[in-house]
Amino acid sequence: MRIKTWHVELFIDEDGDRTVARAVLHTGSPSHVQGRGATKRSPHDPDVPEIGDEVAAARALHELADDLLRTAAGDIAAIEHKPVRLGFEEPVGAREPDVGLPPAGTPRQRHLSGRL
Repeated sequence: MRIKTWHVELFIDEDGDRTVARAVLHTGSPSHVQGRGATKRSPHDPDVPEIGDEVAAARALHELADDLLRTAAGDIAAIEHKPVRLGFEEPVGAREPDVGLPPAGTPRQRHLSGRL
């Protein structure tokens, strides 16, 4: 049996009412998978930074998990030459590129931003 160790780094940046987190998975290969999550505290809510950290981190880890599934589905689809579904809505086709962290402001990132 061969045991592998992968590491996840979680970076959390707080700026006033906003918290942004980035989760990066290091697998030992030259490339890595990452996810981003953000949240904004409502002005009516009490100032509890730990809650913003938790929400942003959870969203970043969730996106990382989705991207890791897409990467695996893309790898399987390339071998099988047919679409593959691994626990998310859209099947991944054999020629679809790996999905990384989208540029800031894309619709995928905007839906991650929420209110506490």
